[in-house]
Amino acid sequence: MPWKFIVFIIIAILFSLFVGFNLGNRSDVSFIVTTVAAVPVYLVVLLSFAAGAIAGILASVITGSRKRRHQKEKLKKKQKEEAATIEETTTGETKRGRKKK
Repeated sequence: MPWKFIVFIIIAILFSLFVGFNLGNRSDVSFIVTTVAAVPVYLVVLLSFAAGAIAGILASVITGSRKRRHQKEKLKKKQKEEAATIEETTTGETKRGRKKK
């Protein structure tokens, strides 16, 4: 059996035990403008976990896109510099049009 499947089964069993022991526990959830009464505790924990996971994924996607954009800009700058160097060596002229000595 693959170890990932075994870990998944163990987590599923632990989650089932958590839900089973907290079926009778209820709590009021207060938002800024309203209050939801008698919400099961396991549901509050599950929704909080999901909201945190979504926020983490969004943060990593935004950070990753910024890094990729920065790397693309850096690569373009390097390619322009290399192209200018190649042109300079083939024509013998600098960017200002003067001949090299």
